[in-house]
Formats: sequence, structure tokens, C-alpha cells
Amino acid sequence: MDINISKSLQVLRREKGNTQEELANYLSISIQAVSKWERAEGYPDITLLPKIAAFYGVTVDDLLGVGELRKRDLIKNYRTRAIELHGLGMVPDAVQVWREALAEFPEDHEVMSELARYLYEEFTKTKQPESLHESIRLCEKILAKSTDQEMRNFAINYLTAFYKALGDHKKSMEFAEMGGSIYHSRDFLVSEAAYDDEVIYAHYFTGEKITGDQWRKSAIAEFAEILVHVLDYTNTVDQLTRHEFTLNMLKLLYSDGFYGEAARRAANSHYHCARIYAERGDEKKTREHLEGMVRFAKQYETLPQEFMFKSPILNGLKRYNEVPPSRKWSEHYLKRLTEEGYDCGVFDRFREEGWFRRIVEELEGRK
Repeated sequence: MDINISKSLQVLRREKGNTQEELANYLSISIQAVSKWERAEGYPDITLLPKIAAFYGVTVDDLLGVGELRKRDLIKNYRTRAIELHGLGMVPDAVQVWREALAEFPEDHEVMSELARYLYEEFTKTKQPESLHESIRLCEKILAKSTDQEMRNFAINYLTAFYKALGDHKKSMEFAEMGGSIYHSRDFLVSEAAYDDEVIYAHYFTGEKITGDQWRKSAIAEFAEILVHVLDYTNTVDQLTRHEFTLNMLKLLYSDGFYGEAARRAANSHYHCARIYAERGDEKKTREHLEGMVRFAKQYETLPQEFMFKSPILNGLKRYNEVPPSRKWSEHYLKRLTEEGYDCGVFDRFREEGWFRRIVEELEGRK
């Protein structure tokens, strides 16, 4: 178990507003010893732990960070349940999971952010403004109380989207302007600061120990995702150009054919390209993109919990999934090709072709 008593001592001292000298006097030891503990250059004698815990009014487990580790494990279990329910399309049930988590950990900002995210998805399906207003209250509470910059960034990100969904563009822009430019982002700055490719750094989000070279590769993948996301909202560029640009960029980045989580975006872009070419009556292009859609939908569904990229640009970059994706992605595209509510009529001219029937069969799992 990874015990980080130095961090606990720093946090507790700041919360209580005392000095290292006050703790040293209470324990009848030197201030240098307390200073070393906080710098992780040494550890308190085990006999001192109960006295230190009493000084701060916490348990020894809290002092050692064990309580926090147990809490993180419980929250991870909540997340696993929510993701599984979400994969089955049971968004209200996933929301309820995070409500249970918030009842158990009412001041945990990570739990608040997850509940806000699922409430927003509930809003997109039901259009009930109560869900969106609750999401906003949670994120504004995070922004008012959290000192963790990454958590504050999440809150700013969500609030920008939530107020946009409400049609309050002034408030949406206010929160958007709280973010820094891409040149001031953590990924950009750390990629520049991590001058030694062999030095080990702790990734700010995953906590994984990675080298400067791996950090840069991670930043490349994330910046590419930002680029296509911004392009999605660029209304002056036609839809076909946007999706073909996305597919071309992904093909360059993941040149060995393994796209990882980006396979989901590739499947989506292939589908939209297929619709456009079907409307134009271009059978060759429609078939090409529908086959690409199936290929990447299947790749995403079979993504392992831990994987590594081997394409030249991202070679050696690791990624993790807490819960593997479910088969719902094939089912999603099957509905789009066969159910009337999804404008599937655009494909009617090809429906009796052998290649189209094979695509449907593959999505049904009959191949």
C-alpha cells in the first residue's frame, strides 16, 4: 500500500493553520525532524503516530492516508457500477448510483463532478431543466470550494457546456474565458518542461509514472482530440470535410490501424461520411465508410482494460480503461442502419446488396 504521510502532514498543517514548530514542540522533537517528514525524507517513529493524530484531531488511518485510499476504492466501485449501467443505456440508474455516492461522501468534489456529468447526460435525453440546474449547482460548488486546479478545470469545462445548453451564452462565455489558452495548458507546459526523456514524472490525471517522452506522446493524442472537437463546432466547414479530415488525421496518428479509444470517433466519422455519400448515390464510397464504421466499432468494443500503442508517433504510450466498453456500439449503428427513427431510408437503394446485408449481419453478431 502506498502511504504518503508527508502529503497528509502538509494538508493537515494548512487546514489547522499551525506551524511545523508547533507540532515539533508538542512532540518534544526538533523542527528539522518535522520538516524532513513533510519533504518525505524520513518518517515519524511509529510510537509518535497516535500523538500526531491526536494533535490534528484525526485517526492514525487518516494520518497515513489509509482512510483516503479506502474512500478512493469505494468511489472506484461506484464508477464501475455507473459505467456498466450507462453501457446498458440506463442513464437514470447511473445517476442514482452517483447520488448514493454523494450521500456517502457529501463533500467529495470528484463525486460531485461525476454526478453533474451524468445529470447533464440525463438532461440531453429528457430535456428536463431540473437535471441541468442541479449539474450547475454542483459545479459552482466545486469551483467555489476546490483548491485542486484539475478539478476546477473540470468544473469550468462543464459550466461552459451547461450554460450553453441553457441558451445563456453570456454566462457560458464567462466560464469559457476562465480557461487558459492551449499554450498555457498543463500538457503544453509540462511537455516543454520535461526536458529529459528518461526522467520519471507522475501524470497529473492518472498518477501513472511516465517519462518525459511518454508525456509528450500523451499530449499529442490529446491535442489531436481537441483539434477534431473544435472542428466539429466550426459551422463554416461542411460536414463531409470535417469528418474526412478527422479520419485522415487519425489514420496518420494511428498508422498501424489500432486506434484505442479513438476508434469510437473513427466509427462515428465513417458513419456520417457513409450517410453523405449514400445521399449522393456513391455506392463505392458508402460501402467503404460503412465497412470502416463496423471495423472501428468492433475495435472499440473489444478494447482491453490496458493497452499500448505501437504506431510510430505514439509508440510505447499506455492507456487504461477501468471498465471495458460494452457491445452497445454495434447495436447503436445497427439501429441507425435499420430503424426508421434514425433516417435509415438514405441507405434504401443499397439495402438488397450483398455487401450491405453482410454489414447488418456483422452488426447483429451473426458473422
